[in-house]
Amino acid sequence: MRDLADVVREATRILSSLRVRYVIVGGVGANLFGRPRSTFDVDLILDIQEGDAERLSRAFRVRGFSVSSEDVRDALRERAHFAVHDLRSEYRLDCKGAYSARERVALEMRRRVRSGKAFLYVDAPEDLIVAKLLFGSPQDVLDAEAVYARQLPRLDLRRVSSLARRFGVVTEWQALRRRVDRILEERP
Repeated sequence: MRDLADVVREATRILSSLRVRYVIVGGVGANLFGRPRSTFDVDLILDIQEGDAERLSRAFRVRGFSVSSEDVRDALRERAHFAVHDLRSEYRLDCKGAYSARERVALEMRRRVRSGKAFLYVDAPEDLIVAKLLFGSPQDVLDAEAVYARQLPRLDLRRVSSLARRFGVVTEWQALRRRVDRILEERP
């Protein structure tokens, strides 16, 4: 039975072996840069085309995952997600192409981080905050606050502000900063 870290490492090994540019976003990014929380899926943005569907699905199937090349092609055509299920655990990969400007920014800004002996490409904290504010669920806002609080000494605040303007979440970004800064100031 694989754990989440094993699934992430195996998936990224497959993508790297295929020379597919990818970025891990969502809950796994929030775990790395913000706060630990449970998740059963690994959200990935992939730089792929319909012609990559067969070799991608074949490589995943050989390594213990379940995905159909038809599902990959359909998702890319419809600009939707496709699931890659790990047959050795309860985890799944929730994959999509780089359809929007925000998703292309995530690929461009991705950070290379060490995970054991391997490296992974993960959403930059600045982009992760803005993405979480864009989605805006209570869980997403908590994730954004945690990433901001934990990464504050290393954050490029001008970059976050620029991204917030570009993607229309300036009000949410400013409110998050006020809330978290007030909490941080009250700490001994």
